[in-house]
Amino acid sequence: MDTQITIVLLVVFLGISAFFSSSETAFFALQRVRIQHLVASGLARAERVQRMKEDPERFLATVLLGNNLVNVALTALATSLIISSLGEGRQEIGIAIATAAVTIVIVIFGEAVPKTIAARHPERLAFLFIRPLEIIEKVLLPLATVLHRVSGVLARPFSQERPAAASVSEEELRMLVTIGEREGAVEQTQAQIILKAFRFGDLRAQEVMTPRTEIVWVHKDATLAEFLQIYAPETHTRFPVFESEQDNVIGMLYIKDVMKALSDGKLRDDDPVTPLMRTALFYPETKPVDDLFVGMRGEGTQIVMLVDEFGGIAGLLTLKQIVGEIVGRITEEEGTAPDVETIDDQTLQVDASMRVDEANERLQLGLPDGDYETLAGFLLAKLGHVPHEGEQVRYNGLRLVVSEMKGVKIERILVTRW
Repeated sequence: MDTQITIVLLVVFLGISAFFSSSETAFFALQRVRIQHLVASGLARAERVQRMKEDPERFLATVLLGNNLVNVALTALATSLIISSLGEGRQEIGIAIATAAVTIVIVIFGEAVPKTIAARHPERLAFLFIRPLEIIEKVLLPLATVLHRVSGVLARPFSQERPAAASVSEEELRMLVTIGEREGAVEQTQAQIILKAFRFGDLRAQEVMTPRTEIVWVHKDATLAEFLQIYAPETHTRFPVFESEQDNVIGMLYIKDVMKALSDGKLRDDDPVTPLMRTALFYPETKPVDDLFVGMRGEGTQIVMLVDEFGGIAGLLTLKQIVGEIVGRITEEEGTAPDVETIDDQTLQVDASMRVDEANERLQLGLPDGDYETLAGFLLAKLGHVPHEGEQVRYNGLRLVVSEMKGVKIERILVTRW
């Protein structure tokens, strides 16, 4: 065969190899939900792309068969060309050179480069290649069918019955929301709410509860005057009532019930307030927040007590706290410090009870996971002792300073990027 014709054929076969490689990557990189959207929009070729993507085994058999046939032809031509160029008696060297050269060329120009391009532009290439792929699929159908069936038989012992996959995965939805936010189709606030809703089902009650140490308690023998002294400095509207010890919660006192009794003239300063208490509901602290939300709605309650594995009170959780995990922390009361306060471009004042994962997401802190849930827990883990105001921890370009303490509890942290 003429050398020039051989070189032209080599280039053509290499181009076809690149075509098959990029087709494989483009179709598998396409998101199903995106294709469904394009089909619904009536975009030309979208239905044909969807049809091919919905039968991945047949598509893969066609692409692999075509790619291997082309690569074999490419190798044979290159070997023949090199051997003829070297002359008689040097076949072994020619074969070695051809094998090495063809392998390098195919890996770079027939695999790596086209697959990289396809991974970056899967939609464009899939729509561009759909027509030639359909033609090739029909031409190779007999061989592809045999390959498909043989591979199916051989793979059968290793396959297991699996439930039908969801038409759209959670990861695909997350990706669409992120892309929508980046491109301006979804507002930042909306995107944050949607992404928080995905994480909602992964949360446990203990991760978002008010811990036992922060609960404001009312004793069962408290009078109206005593209760009002407890209530005055607080922003809470519901209080657990205990008898003898705080692990023995016997009910829940709502401020609105006390105010109603006062307005009706049914309560005096020396009267006990516990007759007004409502039934307290108890759940394990390990209960998923989404299940707890459903349970609280079903019971018609705004607050529940959470117990640990030993039966002690671990904390409490309100419906407002649960909703705040999706829409953000709700601050209604005047005088309540915001969970994040901007001091300057590099410095933030942050509530120490903020969870580490939330701080990483909202503030891009990059703090590691560990045996703690909150920023306060991170500081305690790093310091190894209960700190005093002014103590600091440096981590990954951040300086975290304890700016406010309440007893042994870290209240506020000053976060500075440096």
